[in-house]
Amino acid sequence: NLHNLRVLADRAAILSPALLLPYCAQHNPLGVDYQRIVVPTLIAWGEYDNMMPAAQTQRFAHVLGTDDVAITYIARAGHFAHTDQPLL
Repeated sequence: NLHNLRVLADRAAILSPALLLPYCAQHNPLGVDYQRIVVPTLIAWGEYDNMMPAAQTQRFAHVLGTDDVAITYIARAGHFAHTDQPLL
């Protein structure tokens, strides 16, 4: 079930950082419940992303509910890596 990943991608696409923060029933009920993402996960990040630091990849990898996480950096791509390098 890739629904969690689709939701995460949709939230990231609207550029609302608060929606990417971890879920907390009391403080952030609309946040992402990263612990529920238990499938193997690939974090793809633009090599030249100047909107979010590359160190953020480690934070995402740490809060996921799976240990099967791969991180890849998209060469010559910025924050919108899918439009900068659509064929990679």
